Amino acid sequence: MNPLELFRAGHDYIAIAAYFSTTEPVIEKVIHKLRHAERMTDRQAAAQIKHELMRSLEKKARDARIRAELAEIRARRA
Repeated sequence: MNPLELFRAGHDYIAIAAYFSTTEPVIEKVIHKLRHAERMTDRQAAAQIKHELMRSLEKKARDARIRAELAEIRARRA
């Protein structure tokens, strides 16, 4: 387990520092960096989802324009 998982499991900095044979400030920094890494991963995932949604919306709009153009062409032929 990493320090962040131990912290979330209810252990305090002192116990985590003892487990890893280091100091509390070091553990605090490590936990902070791990949280930051999680947030960055979440942001990247959110950006990817947003990108995919925008592509999907653009495709739907393009498809709607094509359908409208086809309907107009058919109406002119009739």
